[in-house]
Amino acid sequence: GGGGRAAEHVGRRTSSCVFANNIAKASIAAYNAVLASVPEPARSDAFGGGRQTVLAAVVARDERLDALRVVSLGAGTKFMSTVDIEADAEAGARVRDSHAEVLARRGLKRFLYAQLAAEAGRSHREPSPVATGRKRTREREEPGSFTAPATEPGSRSARVDASQTWSVLERAGERYRVRPSVTFHLYTSSAPCGNATVKRWAKGAKERFVDGLSAFETPPGSDDHGRPSWSAVKEGQIAFLYKKDPGSAASEPSEPRGTGFGADKADETEKDVASGNRAIASGGGGDVARFVPPGASTTGRVLTCSDKLATWSCVGLQGALLASLLTEPVYLASVTVGRKFNQAILRRALCCRVHRFRDPNGEPERRAKETKQAKGSSPPSSFGVRHPSVMCTAVPFDLGAYAEGEGAVFDRREALAWWLEGSSTATRLTSSRDDELSGDEDDGVGGGIVGVGVGVGGRWEVLDGRAGVRLMPDGRGPSSLSRVSLLATHRLVVERLGPGDGELGRGDAAGGTYADAKRSAGEASGYGAAKRRALSQPGLWALSELPKILRG
Repeated sequence: GGGGRAAEHVGRRTSSCVFANNIAKASIAAYNAVLASVPEPARSDAFGGGRQTVLAAVVARDERLDALRVVSLGAGTKFMSTVDIEADAEAGARVRDSHAEVLARRGLKRFLYAQLAAEAGRSHREPSPVATGRKRTREREEPGSFTAPATEPGSRSARVDASQTWSVLERAGERYRVRPSVTFHLYTSSAPCGNATVKRWAKGAKERFVDGLSAFETPPGSDDHGRPSWSAVKEGQIAFLYKKDPGSAASEPSEPRGTGFGADKADETEKDVASGNRAIASGGGGDVARFVPPGASTTGRVLTCSDKLATWSCVGLQGALLASLLTEPVYLASVTVGRKFNQAILRRALCCRVHRFRDPNGEPERRAKETKQAKGSSPPSSFGVRHPSVMCTAVPFDLGAYAEGEGAVFDRREALAWWLEGSSTATRLTSSRDDELSGDEDDGVGGGIVGVGVGVGGRWEVLDGRAGVRLMPDGRGPSSLSRVSLLATHRLVVERLGPGDGELGRGDAAGGTYADAKRSAGEASGYGAAKRRALSQPGLWALSELPKILRG
């Protein structure tokens, strides 16, 4: 016997329910299929055993179908240095953050754009391959087609025609929205970096398995997180942090930066937050480092994944550009976590610390009246805090074992991204620049997991997480998940949707930069004001310097 220990202590974890395990199984199956698509020897050189990383995936659940569908995933633990981020600020050709959750969210954006393009294809004549700048390829299954799942005792079989087009969007006035039957669920193999890993100010009760639920059902009341109260705001209990700059050896400051305001002060403005930072920074004291987890910092350019997820709980995952095409934000219905699960800590980190957020734009009905919207047009988006069901899974991602005294080493620069996007001219999103950015695979995976269709027509990329560029396929170059590529995709989709959609994409001036388009689209949809309000809540900057969005 060689001794050693298992990479994951699954015996210490208790799954919340069958649904949490199904989400994990679907995500891991999709990752296995995508990893198998990366050719050798690059696969072994870049990923080794493929498990010493963090995996995150966005899984769609459609009530019309007894099945889950993985729509995007990311695997990675690296991000760019501040120096490199500044150098790319204008061009936007690099992916700043290649942590798994961020890549999965960017892949979700690409998936939603593909869905919008498919909607355009249903109402407009399909452009020719020549018009899209892409050579005709062999015919194959549409990206939206659904793989009928396997059947097991206790589960219903979803009998769906493989040729049926699966769409998560529907028309809503002059824009679109996610169908009421569709929900999105996040899986991450380990607790997100940042506040979700700070094991303070919360009791760690052992998770209990809830029996008697269906394969697609969350535990009753799991999205009711109660009314939180904070006792250590000044010490950083709800503080936002940055990922520690890989290009800097600077130590943490000995004095806290931030407000120190109590969480009961809900009406503080952005100006109040800024003045609070100056007052504390000039006269505060205390040891900050005790409350900053490894890998985090009070200064930087890239927020931790916990903080990004908390922000998305307020404004949605779709971002500013897609907000101009959708009537409603896209929120997560649940978050399933493997390693380092603690329900109380995760609830605090992912949503409850921003529970006082209110839409600064007002209610949609009132705003529609004030802006005198045209008859039949869609009301502006409504933002508000969403508390996802937070669930644990005992399904292991890393089945490996380590010798005594050794552990996982997350030192690989490479990251892997995949999203569901098809190859037909109606749904493939390419331009003369974007056409060469990513590979596409035809690896449909059903794989014996009940109710799971991993998907056909996905596109994958291997990225250099430190440089923020694509490594494969087709050699080193800009990623399809970069800001410049997402902007090109946005404009292409708006063009395909046609001039009849007068409200779509409003605020975006063709020819401007990504920052210009994001700013104008965000202001037009209310996303920009909502994000600033979300980031301005008291206590969030008790330790760290204000982000750029609040300094302007």
